[in-house]
Amino acid sequence: FPAIGAWGDRLASALAEGVARLGDGGILPAQIALELALEDDAPSAAEVTAFALDWRLSALIAPNGSQNGAPNGVGADKAVLRFPGRRAVGFTLPAGARPETAALRLSWRPQGGTSGQGSASAAGAEAPAPGMLGLGLDPGEAVALRVDLAVPEAVAGLAAPLAAIVAGTALRLVLWDDLRGAPGPVRAESEVLTLVPGPAAMVAARFPAPAFCPAGPVWAGLRLTSGRAVLSTPAAQGIAARSAGGAWSLLAPGPVPAVTRLAPAVPGVADGGRTALHLSVGGTAVALADRDGDLGAELAPHLAAPSGAAPAEIAIETDGRGIATVYALALTYSLAPP
Repeated sequence: FPAIGAWGDRLASALAEGVARLGDGGILPAQIALELALEDDAPSAAEVTAFALDWRLSALIAPNGSQNGAPNGVGADKAVLRFPGRRAVGFTLPAGARPETAALRLSWRPQGGTSGQGSASAAGAEAPAPGMLGLGLDPGEAVALRVDLAVPEAVAGLAAPLAAIVAGTALRLVLWDDLRGAPGPVRAESEVLTLVPGPAAMVAARFPAPAFCPAGPVWAGLRLTSGRAVLSTPAAQGIAARSAGGAWSLLAPGPVPAVTRLAPAVPGVADGGRTALHLSVGGTAVALADRDGDLGAELAPHLAAPSGAAPAEIAIETDGRGIATVYALALTYSLAPP
């Protein structure tokens, strides 16, 4: 035998093949006996100094259904939630699971008008197109678009096309008052939003309360708190400013950031199918992104290892009328030591 041997990768591959054969019936046994055999043609001695085994498992976790008694349908692998209002579904994770990835997928089908939330565009609010230009942002940096309000307006929140470049990217959407032609005091800001790296998608958040703005200029944008992100800038002209944590500087004329103002609840206002859905996990806002025609989010950073059978609650809220179908959670996980 060599003085030191490490066969972890080869052993893991062999064990994975064996476990897959054991699971052909759909359920693994509660215990698996493992026998390691060492052979040598000459007299020798061997000492096994360590054997650390980690499981990486995958599963589709069906939603448990609404946790608030709303009239929703629950199938074998999906839950159907009817809006407007707030609805929640639970996903019961395996005992001791330590999530590595947890991909949530849902579809949204609007029905008629909304009972509340509409949207007003500022410098374009269409979903970002592939290859669109963008502004790169580092932690502590902020960018804002000047919006000239012809009449007083109540702004319930903001939305912007963003792409997170690294894991752990977090930000706040912010509305600033105007101060001598540049962003001034903060009028309203959202809770911290955590993004998952991926292509650009519309990220929306509402303020704790609508911000009532007088006619005239205001500044709508975001402040990056961690990670790195790119804010899409479509081919629209306007006035934008940028700050690295200190004074603001106006950007050179050219394409400006796309930021949308979310209007507060106004009965009977149609939204043209662009109703904003707001997703949260355990009270923490999570950004939704377009996923092959549906909506999706990566929930693993927001799912703590459960201490028992209590389900992880996923809440969806919107003022729009429609039906959301929540599909099974695609989970990969390891197991905490017993």
